[in-house]
Amino acid sequence: MQVNSMLPVYSDDIRGVVYYNNVFPNVNLGQASGTRFSTTFGVENPSRVHRAFLELGLVVSDMSRLGFIVLFNKVTVTREFKPAACASLGDDRKFCKVVYDATPIIASKPSNSCRVEVEYRGMREVTLAHLGFLVLQEHPDATTRLAYLSGALSLEPSASTSVALPGPIDSPEVRVASFIPHSSAALRLTAGGSSATLRGHGFNEHTVRMSGSVDAISIEHVGDGRYYPREVLLSSILVHATNAPQPVLEASATIIAQGRVRVDITNKGSAPARNVIVVVLHKGMVLARRIIESIEEKGQATLELPVEPGSTVRVIWRHLDRTLFREVKLR
Repeated sequence: MQVNSMLPVYSDDIRGVVYYNNVFPNVNLGQASGTRFSTTFGVENPSRVHRAFLELGLVVSDMSRLGFIVLFNKVTVTREFKPAACASLGDDRKFCKVVYDATPIIASKPSNSCRVEVEYRGMREVTLAHLGFLVLQEHPDATTRLAYLSGALSLEPSASTSVALPGPIDSPEVRVASFIPHSSAALRLTAGGSSATLRGHGFNEHTVRMSGSVDAISIEHVGDGRYYPREVLLSSILVHATNAPQPVLEASATIIAQGRVRVDITNKGSAPARNVIVVVLHKGMVLARRIIESIEEKGQATLELPVEPGSTVRVIWRHLDRTLFREVKLR
């Protein structure tokens, strides 16, 4: 039986942050194409992982005997592969999704590198189209409200539907993994007080910011259908809003003498920036590297560094276990 829907996987308010990584291999698996695909997802501070989910999306022509083995950090996912949701993609093909809970494996074998291997032992060719890895990580300085839906939802040209969230989320970031069949087709999202039109060709991830309180998302296939496949397809939707004080660094650079540059760094955010790294790069070489222990909220720091014409000054800092940077290119 075909299911054409987005299925709620997880929703909650957490004391922490969300990391969501998607890859779209678009590789064929089968007797003639090879039977194994692998990729690696990074996880910082695995001891802080609260929940982790792995999703697989495949394009198949025959769902009766799929024959998959999925390994996560060399541990076989014990649940037999069965499509949790399927939707039409073309005349005779289906896009099928399954979601695994990877939390127990990460808890038993913490690692900064999570390797996923998909082995196919069936007779018919299938296409591995989407691998998604969602990590909810504890962090004392952040709170996040999220709703994560995964499945298979296909829309004919000019068709629309609405996906309800388990609860309202204010001014969220919305991340969508989808398939858009042609450059003249589009996927329009409307929620709260805003809308966004997503374009592309093939499987891609899109990120948009919605305003207002969002408790449902309207989804519309914009296009005339003069392409094949005719359907626009949704594979997952992550809606989340994170509240946390954060440093926001801005940088400027001024040549003060031959071979010398003054770098002014201002923190325009609401939290201190710790261990800020300032690097001068020239033709792939590091000319200078300095570390600033702290730039306080609304504070400023100034450095003088050696430089060559055409160099780049890069300012690097971390926030909520993410690495951020600003660059200033010099003539």
